[in-house]
Amino acid sequence: MLIISDSEVRELLKMQDCIDLLKTLFNDQLDPQTQLMVRQRLPLPSGSLQVMGGVIPYYRAAGLKTYISIPGSKSAQMVVVLFGTESAEPLAIISANALGQIRTGAVSGLATDYMAKSDAKTVSVIGSGFQAFTQMEAVCKVRKINKAFVYSRNQKSREAFANRMSSYLDIDVSATKSSDEAVVSAEIICTITNSADPVLNGTSINLGSHINAAGSNNSTRRELDAFTIQRSSVIVVDDIDQAKIEAGDLIGVQNQGVFKWEDILSLSEVVSQKSLGRSDNQEITLFESQGIGTEDVITAMHVYHMALENKIGEKVNL
Repeated sequence: MLIISDSEVRELLKMQDCIDLLKTLFNDQLDPQTQLMVRQRLPLPSGSLQVMGGVIPYYRAAGLKTYISIPGSKSAQMVVVLFGTESAEPLAIISANALGQIRTGAVSGLATDYMAKSDAKTVSVIGSGFQAFTQMEAVCKVRKINKAFVYSRNQKSREAFANRMSSYLDIDVSATKSSDEAVVSAEIICTITNSADPVLNGTSINLGSHINAAGSNNSTRRELDAFTIQRSSVIVVDDIDQAKIEAGDLIGVQNQGVFKWEDILSLSEVVSQKSLGRSDNQEITLFESQGIGTEDVITAMHVYHMALENKIGEKVNL
């Protein structure tokens, strides 16, 4: 069995590879037997133990991601326990903070590829924390972005993010003074905050925009106001059953006549081309990302194979 650290994951897992992996995962014509375990939250005296996972026969992969979430703690230490489906023994324990950061960006990139206008050139990110970096990176992998904007409540944080991403992506990234200012010229919008209240105003969104709402995976947290949901012609989630439990943006307005659950599409329907992610360039499209266990499992299996190929990771005997 291999033990693979966060720094090793960063060395082995590239954004474009992760987008391609997830494209395979969500094409259910390739892998119709994939099984998902939605996130379980087991209460602790303070916080919760969280477990999610899946089985992907096409990739010969099975596993669980688990972590403890404690209110007030800056970050949880996540791990994936990975099994091969051809043996009963564990293959690896993989540190999953970097893995989760990259695959969260990658699934937004995948949704953007299928749902944003093909000629979109501008992106805005609301939020400048740990996850925001890969949101912008992933969008730039699937569209020819030449201008980007970022807004977060902390001025120093958003300015540092803009400087870092300008250098990393070699594009013009500007920090703005409000979320409205950030999105007024944006064709692609990513929200990646831990806010309990909406950070995106539906009146500021241009026709033809695509939105990736990736920050809320809790029924009590919302990043989008009701008007944003109402204006969205196409709403896609990574898994409908999990969205009904965790998509706070949708749960918060589900009884207001803003949308109907039967009209929500899964990302697999769009990637498999059973449904369109966009019908014309005037539609506002929305991807609600909660993060699901099969995304972690397929990504972890790729990291494991790359570690074997590059002789990286610590071998241990159980």
